[in-house]
Amino acid sequence: MGSDKTSDLIKKNLNNYEELESVYRKDKKRFKKAINSLHGKVDNKVIEVWYNRLNFETETTFTINKKEILIVIFLGLFSGLISKIPDIFNLEWYTFNPEGFKINDVTEETFYSRNISFIIFPALCFYYFLKDKFSIKYLVIYALILIISSLFINSFPYDENSDVFDLILLHMPIFSWLIFGLSYLGNDLKDPLKRLNFLRLNGDFIIVGGVIFLSGLLFSGITISLFEIIGIDIAENYFDYFGIWALSSLPVVTVFVVTKIPDLVKKVSSLIANIFTPLVVLMLILYLPSMFFSEFDPFKDRDSLVTMNILNISVMALVVFSLSSFKDLVSNFKINSVLALSVLTIIVNIVCIVAIVGRLFDMGFTPNRLTVLGANLLILINLFYVFFSLVKGKSNEDKVLNVKHSIGKYLPIYGIWFAIVIFILPLLFS
Repeated sequence: MGSDKTSDLIKKNLNNYEELESVYRKDKKRFKKAINSLHGKVDNKVIEVWYNRLNFETETTFTINKKEILIVIFLGLFSGLISKIPDIFNLEWYTFNPEGFKINDVTEETFYSRNISFIIFPALCFYYFLKDKFSIKYLVIYALILIISSLFINSFPYDENSDVFDLILLHMPIFSWLIFGLSYLGNDLKDPLKRLNFLRLNGDFIIVGGVIFLSGLLFSGITISLFEIIGIDIAENYFDYFGIWALSSLPVVTVFVVTKIPDLVKKVSSLIANIFTPLVVLMLILYLPSMFFSEFDPFKDRDSLVTMNILNISVMALVVFSLSSFKDLVSNFKINSVLALSVLTIIVNIVCIVAIVGRLFDMGFTPNRLTVLGANLLILINLFYVFFSLVKGKSNEDKVLNVKHSIGKYLPIYGIWFAIVIFILPLLFS
């Protein structure tokens, strides 16, 4: 349909609003070009409305006020203060060895491995409380959960012969992240679409946080190098008095930036999702046949199995991120790309589950194997949920809405699983 034909259709249907909408949806670019050509030539309110609608541009502004800056500074200082606890206090905790319990001094390494969650997420939770003014009842509950979790992990004795402690360290940040998700939801805890928006927020968070981190790293390198030129070594003091505070403040600064300029960030994240989804589909199409015809044995090769699980989780995250970036109008190509990605990931997931079950029968139950099996089963169910949501819709719009609801509704199940791994699993394998 040429631009002139589109212009003729528009002029014929100036009072037929449904037909105009249909013409617009068939070819948005051509429709906009036709409207722009008619504007100023055809004196009609409908043309005027469409012209302003299609040419309305919002400036990406970064307007801030003093109160917002003070809040971010305060929360950054709070996170930094927690990160400096090993320097401020002489802490001790228990380790366990064959000879029994032993009291050791707290080193920075052991402190950060246990408490990275509580450096990051309390500030983020409080930020959204101040931003959205959700019920203080929820804030108290989330604060208590984080405090109890902190007391639990810091009182848990380290046993170098047990995998349980490592699993707790691995899952505690994810569990705390879900508490942050609850604070993001505010008073809309049951809204599945807002849950999906939270997942998208994290994609934006990673992109913006990565840019800020690399910029800060470049700035730090230049600063230290400039002082070295004049014979002053500031590297150690720079990190102790600036670097650690800057790193601790990075999460809350990143969320602040993402919140203030969402339009710019969404464009970048959508672009990344659109690029990598078909690329990963192509990679999996080539990888899966190669896997079956190679000497790969998931029943024996533990490292390869770990890599496949990482692939599994990463692709699942890409599926969710791609779907969260979809708007109301989605092309068949995008729908089919995500559908293909879901199917291929299901195959990879089933291979992982079969391999893990085989290792359980051959080598027995361990906390690691049980945890990985449970996580894979949860992801598999989620993928099937996504798959059936994508195929049962009558239109692309229905499919997108169905799958967004399915992902949002399923998210709390992961939280329950992480809580089981952290608080119940140690009792089973103590």
